Amino acid sequence: MNEYSFELNYKPGKELLVADHLSRSHLLETEENSDLKVETHVAMIMEIYRISDEKLEELVLETAKDEELIAVNKYIKEGWPKNKSLIDSKAKIYYSDRDELSNIRGLIVKGRNIVIPQSKRKEVLKNIHYEHLGIEKCKVLARNTVFWPNMNKEIEDLIQNCDTCKSFQNGNKKESMIEKEVPQRPWEILSIDIFFIYSKPYILLVDAYSNRASRSGRLIKRPSYFKDFV
Repeated sequence: MNEYSFELNYKPGKELLVADHLSRSHLLETEENSDLKVETHVAMIMEIYRISDEKLEELVLETAKDEELIAVNKYIKEGWPKNKSLIDSKAKIYYSDRDELSNIRGLIVKGRNIVIPQSKRKEVLKNIHYEHLGIEKCKVLARNTVFWPNMNKEIEDLIQNCDTCKSFQNGNKKESMIEKEVPQRPWEILSIDIFFIYSKPYILLVDAYSNRASRSGRLIKRPSYFKDFV
């Protein structure tokens, strides 16, 4: 006899949402929940990258002065026009990233990265390049923390013009020319090698004087090492 009694309820597929441990239902997304998640994420970034209160205040103040970010912040609050031609010229460079931009605590963030105002970018570039890690490693470091338009190009320009990096970068050294002995008559200098076609061994012989090659498929006496190849 079954110790349990069951009650079955049908749910259409459109109501079967992503499952968690307790329920297939999810909380409705609200503006308050969304802002809280973004703010929590920004707080985590600040903790991970050890942004001091002083530096944070500097970024907030410079963001409020930056003409591009002032225009961007306006669209974040009021919404971006669907027609790109209607966007303020100062904010157009951010248009392709508009869906990832938010304003939290006076900072503009793109995803998990803090958007750096123009006045602080040289300082940030200097910090990124402090250990002279090279172009790709500096790009990776930057992409994990900060953002601004054309950031990758500015990193490349900085490193390519860095005297320290130039002095230690790998260079293609020119090999000195090796002059070979010039033969005075045929068969004076020969080059010989072994090759195989369909498991059959051949000897290739090249005369350095005439540059003519000859081959032989029949060996009068096979060297003992041939047995390892045939």
